[in-house]
Amino acid sequence: MDIRKSINDSPRLGAGIAAAAVLASLLIIWHVFGGRSAAEADAHKAFYSDDDGKTWFIDDDSKLPPFDHDGKTAYGAAVYRCLTGKPFIVYLKKYTPAQLTRIAAEIKDYADRHPGSPPSTGVDYYPMDVKKPGESRWIPATAEGGHYDAAAYQRVTKLVCPDGSSQITVVRPSDSDAEQ
Repeated sequence: MDIRKSINDSPRLGAGIAAAAVLASLLIIWHVFGGRSAAEADAHKAFYSDDDGKTWFIDDDSKLPPFDHDGKTAYGAAVYRCLTGKPFIVYLKKYTPAQLTRIAAEIKDYADRHPGSPPSTGVDYYPMDVKKPGESRWIPATAEGGHYDAAAYQRVTKLVCPDGSSQITVVRPSDSDAEQ
């Protein structure tokens, strides 16, 4: 039997085929243009600040803080949002010079062992020194220099809203209000 005759004889069949074609088209468009998850959109992006936490910018997460950003020193920024507020920086973070030396050596070693591959290292396992925006003292993340104060480190990294509440969520680089 001819397909055209079948569709003409059964309008429901024709409507079903048309609906399936529209659905398939929408799925293809969504997959190609908008089907990225938040994790995919955030991949390889991180927050940084070069003005002591007053503002932040989004850049490639391969940058190891501290680094030079337009003539100013940039640090990593932990950006969060309270239940009903705008995003803000809870604390700034940086690697020590000794950690940066080790990380650079790991990146070089990886590149030597995997020529042509994108650089990769497990920098996430290096704890970073931290400080609150506006404060001058950096709190060491380890006892490497002989000065580790766990209570001070926890005070700086504790996720608390300016009003004292603890209903706080992380801001992701892909969030609509992440850009300043």
